[in-house]
Amino acid sequence: MGNATSKELLIRHNLSNHSDHFQHFTIDLYSVDSTHQILKTYCINQKLSDILKHPTSTLFSTTPFLLLDTDLPEDETEFYASLIDRQETSTAARVGVAQCKMYGFGTSQDIEEGARLLHQLRDHPESWYSLGCYYFDQKRDYAQAYHYFRLLRKQDGLAQYRLGLMMLYGQGITQNLQGGFHYLKLAAKNNNKYAQFILGFYYEHGILVRCSASVARDWYERSANQGFAEAQTHLANLLLITHPLLTTTSVAATAQEKEILMSLLKDRVETIKLEALTWLEKAKDQENANALIRLGALYEEGVLAPKDTTKAFECYKRATQAPFTSKNIKALAHYLVGIHYRSAERHTDHILALEHLSLSAESGYAPAQRILGIMYLEGTGVPRDDVKAHQLVQAAAAQGDVRSLGFLADHQRSALSLYERAAKTGSLNAQLALAELLQHVGQHALAFKWFKTASKNTPQHDNLMDVHVGWSVQRNTARLMVARYQYNGWDGVKLDRARALEEFQLLSKSGFPDAYYWLAACYEEGVMMGEGWLVQPDATLAFDVYRQSAEAGDRDGQFQVAYMMSNGVGGIERDVEGAFEWYLKAAEQGHRTAQYSLGLYFEYGLVGVSVDLETAKGWYTLAAHELSTAMVRLALVLVKLDNRSVPEAVEWLKRAIEKDDVVALRELANMYKDDLVDDENVSMTEPPDSLDHLRVAFGYYKSAADKGDALSWHALSKFFEGAYDIDDEIVVPTDFGKAVECLKKAQKLGHEVAILDLADLYYRHDKVDETMKIYDELATSLSDSMPYIANKAKVEAAKIVVFENYGEEADQHHVYNWLTEMISYVEDSRQQGGNESGRILAEAYELLGYCSEHGIGTNVNQQKATEFYLKCVHEEEDGKNDKVVEDEEPSWVERQRNYEHWAKQRSLCRLVYTFMEEKEYQSAFTYLQALKPDLDEMSELPSYDAQYQARRMKYNMGFLLFHGLGVKKSVQESLFWLGDASDEGDGDAAYLLGCFLAQLHEDGLDSEVRQRFQQGVLVNHAGCMRELALILLSDEEGGLVGILAEDDEKKQNNKGAPHEILELLESASQLDDLESIYQLGRLYENGFSHVIPEKNIDKALEYYTLAASRDHEPSMLKTGEILGSIAINQHEQAIEWFQKAKAMYDNTKAKVMLISYQFQGFFAPEDDDMNDKDKRSFKLLQELVNKEVTILETEVSFEIEEEDLVKRRMQKEQLTMKKEGLGLALYILGQCYELGKGTAINLTTAKSCYYRSINVSQHIDSMWRLGIIYNELENDDSSALEWFRKAVEKGKHRESHYQLGLFHLKGRGGLESNIAVAKKHFSKAVEQGHPLATFELARIVWNIDHNHLYAYELYKIAGQQLHVPGALRELGHLSHTGFTMHGIQIIEQDRKQAFAYYGEAAKLGDAIGALMVGTYFEKGYLKEELGQDLDRALQWYESAYKLDCGSLSELAIGKLKHLMAESMTDVKQAEDLREEALVWLESAANDESSSSHIMTAAKVMIALYCINGWGRKTLDLKQGFQILLEIINHTDNLEAIIAIAKCYEEGVGAEYDMMKAKTYWEMAAERNSREALIRLGDIYELGLTGTINRKIANEYYDKAKLMELKAKQGDRRIS
Repeated sequence: MGNATSKELLIRHNLSNHSDHFQHFTIDLYSVDSTHQILKTYCINQKLSDILKHPTSTLFSTTPFLLLDTDLPEDETEFYASLIDRQETSTAARVGVAQCKMYGFGTSQDIEEGARLLHQLRDHPESWYSLGCYYFDQKRDYAQAYHYFRLLRKQDGLAQYRLGLMMLYGQGITQNLQGGFHYLKLAAKNNNKYAQFILGFYYEHGILVRCSASVARDWYERSANQGFAEAQTHLANLLLITHPLLTTTSVAATAQEKEILMSLLKDRVETIKLEALTWLEKAKDQENANALIRLGALYEEGVLAPKDTTKAFECYKRATQAPFTSKNIKALAHYLVGIHYRSAERHTDHILALEHLSLSAESGYAPAQRILGIMYLEGTGVPRDDVKAHQLVQAAAAQGDVRSLGFLADHQRSALSLYERAAKTGSLNAQLALAELLQHVGQHALAFKWFKTASKNTPQHDNLMDVHVGWSVQRNTARLMVARYQYNGWDGVKLDRARALEEFQLLSKSGFPDAYYWLAACYEEGVMMGEGWLVQPDATLAFDVYRQSAEAGDRDGQFQVAYMMSNGVGGIERDVEGAFEWYLKAAEQGHRTAQYSLGLYFEYGLVGVSVDLETAKGWYTLAAHELSTAMVRLALVLVKLDNRSVPEAVEWLKRAIEKDDVVALRELANMYKDDLVDDENVSMTEPPDSLDHLRVAFGYYKSAADKGDALSWHALSKFFEGAYDIDDEIVVPTDFGKAVECLKKAQKLGHEVAILDLADLYYRHDKVDETMKIYDELATSLSDSMPYIANKAKVEAAKIVVFENYGEEADQHHVYNWLTEMISYVEDSRQQGGNESGRILAEAYELLGYCSEHGIGTNVNQQKATEFYLKCVHEEEDGKNDKVVEDEEPSWVERQRNYEHWAKQRSLCRLVYTFMEEKEYQSAFTYLQALKPDLDEMSELPSYDAQYQARRMKYNMGFLLFHGLGVKKSVQESLFWLGDASDEGDGDAAYLLGCFLAQLHEDGLDSEVRQRFQQGVLVNHAGCMRELALILLSDEEGGLVGILAEDDEKKQNNKGAPHEILELLESASQLDDLESIYQLGRLYENGFSHVIPEKNIDKALEYYTLAASRDHEPSMLKTGEILGSIAINQHEQAIEWFQKAKAMYDNTKAKVMLISYQFQGFFAPEDDDMNDKDKRSFKLLQELVNKEVTILETEVSFEIEEEDLVKRRMQKEQLTMKKEGLGLALYILGQCYELGKGTAINLTTAKSCYYRSINVSQHIDSMWRLGIIYNELENDDSSALEWFRKAVEKGKHRESHYQLGLFHLKGRGGLESNIAVAKKHFSKAVEQGHPLATFELARIVWNIDHNHLYAYELYKIAGQQLHVPGALRELGHLSHTGFTMHGIQIIEQDRKQAFAYYGEAAKLGDAIGALMVGTYFEKGYLKEELGQDLDRALQWYESAYKLDCGSLSELAIGKLKHLMAESMTDVKQAEDLREEALVWLESAANDESSSSHIMTAAKVMIALYCINGWGRKTLDLKQGFQILLEIINHTDNLEAIIAIAKCYEEGVGAEYDMMKAKTYWEMAAERNSREALIRLGDIYELGLTGTINRKIANEYYDKAKLMELKAKQGDRRIS
């Protein structure tokens, strides 16, 4: 029964097997099930009594109202006291006092006293629940407990829950299952989380209710959301069970299949996975044993989480210690821990294994008893004890443990004997397992016997509470199998369909989900008994029951629902989109046909699904494990995705061929025909060519044709026609007669359109008469039976007559009449509900239009022609067949669709051109929309005309959308169309798209802009040539790009750019592009790379003059500028061009230039005073500005109404030029006021001019000047910041970028310091060659980013090329010290180079540079070259001081003078010099603006002056010593520490104390003082502190020597 469902196919397969296969089934008696299998078995074997438990009684669980207004009290005594205080006025408080005594909370425990107090309150509702708990928990008086709980039955959820449990257990009342369920439901509705959990459990397992996973999930969620850990765990388990991909018990037959499914269903799986893990983690946090074990299993087997046996073991261990855990689950936890300790894969510990397994076995867990028995039997970790081993295994066997039974049967490993022994014990689980095993190996008679036995199994316990929860499901499974055997009469079982049908109905009514499918199958097919119907076929009823099956999670039910919905079976409303979800549900459970159907969805993009060949491939791969049709489709999809997959595709086709799939034969032939198959598949001595493949293809077609495949006969006709022959080499002998015969056989086998191809065959062989004869016969004979073919014949015949002028005038009238009659017939038929082909009708309309337009078979009538064209355009095309069944293979004609049939599209193109020319943009867009679905295919047709029309239509679509003409403007959508048109060779599209992208000025778009213009260049588009040249030109003029280029590849790539630029502009200029002519002038004016190595003003003037003579406004200006230059000095002609620009365009810049001539005195008398000239020029400029402002205000307020887009753009450009000219004039005017040129300096007016310049044209220099004024002259950082920002927003203004970098770096203008933003601005300035920005960027990159190589390059650019003093100084530092990173020397130490850098920095005014030059002379770093010259050092230090080096230079001068005094022999001169040194040192020490390091160093020297009386300073030993002590109290200055050590050692300024001296020497030694190390060695060697210790002394001496050695090595390396 059923139509080839997976269930039925499985049974049929099993029935064909032989019983002798059974011998291969054995059981490993020593093996251990997976943890997931163990959990599954545990869940099935749970008793209701394990689940239905009264809550643990505590003070607050039995007196819940105590916590209504407060959290759990921290101080028990205070809480109890508060209840005592309130008990006189509160009954609830009195109940609380009684309960505190009963539980010993805040007072001593006195159960009897608490009970007495409660009993006194028995008339008060507040006491009833507590009294009920007392009688239940303490007295075990269930009748009294029931009495008090029942008093609260209407309102109290906890009491309702207790009542429900008592009724279920029969405690205090006769057992009442329905009554108990009733109270549990009331409690659940009152939000009792325990009751909600139990309801979820009942619905999950079908206990007292119909099984429903969805209802179970709802109750579990409600309980879980209240934090109940058991509900959280069961909810997670339910999610895992209902989604098979989330456990290792997945329906996928192999790991590979599961991997594919997980990939295809990734989002669905991830959602459920996240939810399941979330609930388990919440339960785990509450130390729930069930959750811990489930999580451990997931970690152990790598399900949902990465495999981690350590985490798994930790979870199991925690489960053994979990509180409030039942004996059974704790036994399971101990078993899992014991197994882990026993496992050989880990560090075994037999003692701990024995401990945990013993605890589990003592709790009655059968697998633990068996494993423990094996340990005693083998003496593993325990003394061998056969008796104890036998006892343990026997105890496990008594519970139905199959492996234990095997041991008791002398280790018999036969599955039959083991399961049979277990089944005979009455174990339902064993009976069902045995029956299924017997069925699997083909022993159906025995299987039926045990199914029947299992179906009649009765619980071994009378009380429902002691029945295993899986018992009902197992018995119903057995009942269902018995019914199926009876329905089908399998293997000698008596046929009894009436009984089977009744059983299907009973099981379905009881809510057993597996029964729905079989009952639905009965309704779908009907049930016959004898000659009559027990049940008539009823598709609607079947669908309803299939739906129940599907909703219960049955994959076959899900597939049947999907199949009936997608195909509208039996009158069910067709819903392809709705069916998809059911196909998906069935497919993820492994239903092969469902997987195949999903492949069709994604391959063809059926309703609601986008085409996705990768996903289709995945589904076909799964289905192909069984279905040959899926193998074929998989092969085709593999080739569609990647031709390199052909070998794999061939293998799939061959597998399908082995299953006798004729379509696979044909498709394999197609692959050979298309030359896709590897040569290894052709047997021959020489490498095969395409002809060899074609011959193989012919053989496969022949095989398929011999099996009756019509399409293969059709394909063979092409071979016999010689369609694949190459020159003199043939595939098969050409035989026109056989080609004809093949097409006739194809038609005979049902491929009716083959007759049309036969006519086309005659036509291609110039047998037009035969062609027309066939068309005529078809047109007349098939008009009624096959109108499509008849009408197609009429249209094709008409094409020959109309387009090829075949026949006589009578023939023209004949086909015209055919067409008109056909149109009339079709239109009438449609009115009556007919569904004729829209494409044929469209072709007919086009032909009639052509006839009317050209007078073929009728009179010329242009209006009528237009009407026909419009009808052609509006004709509906044929719909797609979106049935989810394997479509009939498309014909060769359909595969090779000829562009000649595109009547509708050709008509649409004509209409678009017409409406675009007439500027009826809305109509044009309407028909472009109609064309849109076909444009891509038109682009690929083998017709230049079709390709040209397609790209022009795409350009028109983009043009209208881009400009918002006839449609709402949508730049984003327009870019899509323009991009396609550009890619296909439309120059206008390339130009528009390139210009738009270039204007965005976005990073990352540069390459696409170039690509677009390059596309236009290839089709000789002048605008694209010019724009590409300008981009390349911009690259060549890219500022620091060449300096900062890190590789030569870019330079190599741009090697030919100058030549290309010149060629592009010259080509565009030859196409009369004025802008290109202008750009050529610029190149010759400025010189350009090696192409124009020197400026050629004459050539530039030639180009400018050419463009200017054609009224190109910018060229007029350039011509005037060159003519007026010093080199040419033809001012009169220059003035003429400026005047022409002024006259023609009223060009503001031209006016300004004319005024500038007056500034220069060209129009003034020679003896005129310069100041007067400036004043007159200033006045003219001021008047010009006032006038231009008025004119501009008028023009701005005037709305441009020019419809021509080009002219409109030109007018806008003119307006922009005027604004820019005025902006320039205002900027110059501002400069006059700022610098006092022709007028008095007036910063307020200057600022006003700059503001006006900005308002008019966003003049960037004006913004910058405003920022400078606010920053440097008015100390207004906020305003300065605003203007610098505006300048960089407007354009690449390097000075403003630099200023913004400083602002962000230093946190000025209300900004927080932001290194990243500062770096960004400095980088922008660096790109434009800004020196100081380069230096600042180098500092950030070095100190913050630690990109030392890049920073070093930046320092070199800033210092060596841009001459930044600070950068030179930093280069000096790096060369002075060298730099090593990660053990790799990045910068070598080079003190010669360092000295050179310092010197250059000093020459440029850098104080530190000067100081470092002095240091080189003082220290003698370059002794061979410079020697050690203290006098020159002093000169440089004094130079540094003059350069505002401050306290650092003062300290250096002071210490140097002190050093110089030490070398003097004249005491007076030495003291004079020390006196001078002291002045410098005191100045450095008192400079609070200096760093603490400098001040400290100076104070140390001053202290030494006090101690030694140097420089005629009064000798004051104590003051000097105190200064030193004060220094080390705040710093760890080494010089001060050493000085203090010497003071204690010599008794200077302090009492002699060698121990203290030693302490300070040790402090100095810790700071790597060589002097301190030597002195400590002396102290220990000489015993200066009382103890001689030469070992320690030698250690100090060794350290000192090592330091000396390293220092010498460093000196040698430097030299």
